[in-house]
Amino acid sequence: MTKCLSLPFCSVVHQGRDSITMEPVAVKEIDLTASVDTASLYKTEVKALRRLPGHKNLPTLVGNCKSSTTAQIVMSFYPYPTLQSLLDSRGGISQNEALYILRQLVRNCLSSHNAFSGDHWT
Repeated sequence: MTKCLSLPFCSVVHQGRDSITMEPVAVKEIDLTASVDTASLYKTEVKALRRLPGHKNLPTLVGNCKSSTTAQIVMSFYPYPTLQSLLDSRGGISQNEALYILRQLVRNCLSSHNAFSGDHWT
């Protein structure tokens, strides 16, 4: 692990490298003792990552493992800034850029909805 990327209430995300491919990865470590729901959240998140359609803007599941106290989810890592940091650094965007971002968000939401709808959950 090289650096901490975020610190939510029951998990922390680190940036690291896959030991085999040497590709950058994000490793989410979940504290399963933090609350009763964290174990079910871990299972739901792994299922969701497995179901996400392949898209350059969506993370892919590399692997996962679990012990009695922690769970790790290894995902692809994209070293790009967040949308908020991009907007803050540029002081705003044009109407065309806003429309482009909105289209990408809607397209990703529709793709994700199709992946998660109905009897796809097994």
